[in-house]
Order: sequence, then structure tokens, then C-alpha cells
Amino acid sequence: CTSCRTAISSAMSYRSKDSKPYCEDCYAATVLPKCSKCKKPITDRVLSVKDFQARGEENVPYCTDCYTSVLPKCARCTQPIEDKSLKAFDKRWHIQCFVCVDCKTTFEGSKSFYSLSGQPICGPCAGVGED
Repeated sequence: CTSCRTAISSAMSYRSKDSKPYCEDCYAATVLPKCSKCKKPITDRVLSVKDFQARGEENVPYCTDCYTSVLPKCARCTQPIEDKSLKAFDKRWHIQCFVCVDCKTTFEGSKSFYSLSGQPICGPCAGVGED
């Protein structure tokens, strides 16, 4: 192993980086990216762009377990928002969750929406006529 100098036998599994052999433990400890939250090596999958959450100027990786815990939560369903969202009333919402609190209709094509205790409400349900 390039890192710990243990001899790698034919019975052992190993990985390589830059044509240098590493035992599994050293590969995880020295080569794999670490989760920005729990600091453990990310071993459960191949990383993709989705795995990096923007934080300031840098993009940082998260393991599967930590990834959803750092995402913003939807104000309606409280589930993590992994895709497009909108911001209203200083909260984040899934597009499909941003509906009138009373009649559950979307605001597509509507000129305005109102707030009822921090929840969206359409004009008719709020008693306001639409212009």
C-alpha cells in the first residue's frame, strides 16, 4: 500500500490512484473525498454534481445520509427540497406545495397571492377580488 506500506496480497482487495496501489482502508482515508458534515469518507457511491452543495464560493461534498439533512426544507410538507423551488414569505417551497391554504389551487396565471399566518392564500379565499 502506498500509504501504510502493508504488502498487498492476491487475497486482498485494493484500489489505485495515479497508478499507485492502496489498501481499502488507506484509500478511504487518504483518497476519497470526505463528507463536509460528518467528515467520513464518501464510500457509498460515485460522486456527481448533485452531491456538491454550494456554500459561499465553494462546492462541498456530502454523503447520502447527510445530503438531505443540509437541504432546505419545504414550508408546506417539510421534506428536503432537491429540485426547483420558490421563495415566498422568507420560506422555501416545492413548486407543487405552493398552493392556496384553503382551496389548494396553484397560483399559475394568478396576478397575486396573499399571506394567512405565513401560508399562501388566493384572493377569492382571502375575500379579495382579483383585478
